Amino acid sequence: MLSPDVVRDTSLAADADFIISKLWEVSHDVTRVEDYTQKLQTLKEAENLAGEKTSRTSRDSAESDAREALDALSTRLEKAEITLDEATEDLSEAKLDKEDARERLELAREKLQSAGTKVVYLTTQVEQIQESVRELKEAVLEAGRKVGEVAAMPTLSAAEETTLLSLRAAFAASQQEMAKNL
Repeated sequence: MLSPDVVRDTSLAADADFIISKLWEVSHDVTRVEDYTQKLQTLKEAENLAGEKTSRTSRDSAESDAREALDALSTRLEKAEITLDEATEDLSEAKLDKEDARERLELAREKLQSAGTKVVYLTTQVEQIQESVRELKEAVLEAGRKVGEVAAMPTLSAAEETTLLSLRAAFAASQQEMAKNL
């Protein structure tokens, strides 16, 4: 399917072709009027030179043909002016549509730049979160090693046993937190 701009441009080209054809017809009519005028002038000169009157019907016929040609020319000129006015109006509308499209394109560019800035910001945030998760994993692994060391000790006092239970609870909580972050 053709875009509205292509259809409009095609329509304007068709209007221009129509105007050109009308101007060609007008030019042809002008040439005919000039030919009739020349014939009429030749008849008048022949009449003056010969000293005889040329038949009135011949001159009336030439004048009538000239009037018809002038009327046709006038009609075609009026139609050509109307068509030219319509084409000018279409061209003005096309210019306005083009300006509107430029404004929409600029707005889209601004939105795209804004989205790009947000993507960069979010990428930075994700990298920071990933770094925090790595640090948390290392801390959990270190705590797990310490719990393992404590568990390997032969006998524990009540205070050591309480500490061991706290460490195990902290380790389990950190593993749950790590699972949530992944």
